[in-house]
Amino acid sequence: MNPLQKTLAAALSAGLLISATAPPALALPQGKRPPAPTATTQSERIRRLVNQALDKLRGEHADTKGALRLLRQALKLGGGQDPQWHAAFALLGLRLRAPATRIEKSCLRALRGDPQNRVARFVLLQLTRQRLMRRLRSGRVAHPMGLTKANPIKLIGLFAEEAAYLTLFRVKLDTCGRPMTNPTGTLAAYVCRNRQAKMVTYYFDRSAIKRRRR
Repeated sequence: MNPLQKTLAAALSAGLLISATAPPALALPQGKRPPAPTATTQSERIRRLVNQALDKLRGEHADTKGALRLLRQALKLGGGQDPQWHAAFALLGLRLRAPATRIEKSCLRALRGDPQNRVARFVLLQLTRQRLMRRLRSGRVAHPMGLTKANPIKLIGLFAEEAAYLTLFRVKLDTCGRPMTNPTGTLAAYVCRNRQAKMVTYYFDRSAIKRRRR
């Protein structure tokens, strides 16, 4: 990490850039964005600055310094009240490898104002993938696990945990459909197509999550 990234990451960690409250080559969700507004109301100026910041955070070589500058400008205009500002701030934190708790806080702030916010949900999914990668590397979860009912993957309640596992196992999510579950809902099975075009079934143990919700 170069000196600039260290400085920005430290500021993110300390919470100095947010009020009230990455892996390389991120593939951000590509939603249709309306044309940039021609009016100059404050809310439109904020959203324009936020969209410009998001553009700078796309791709393999993100301009984190430029994105931070734009988000600061938007914050001075009242961007702290815009869910998309918090989502963009979370993405900036992800690209700078800021502490996960700080990134999650920004994501949750965004989702409180916009429960379907695509950027915030994308960032949370990346955080889950990172945590699961650490579990896989530590040997707590082995890839062959989950291929039989007798050896399901035990979930711990992370955001979009099942989807994150499936992507790590290189399954095409759009081929999976809805999972099949047992009568108690403690076991879920996804039948998906893998990268070799073969059908594979992964089993997940939801017992811990079910107990937590009682």
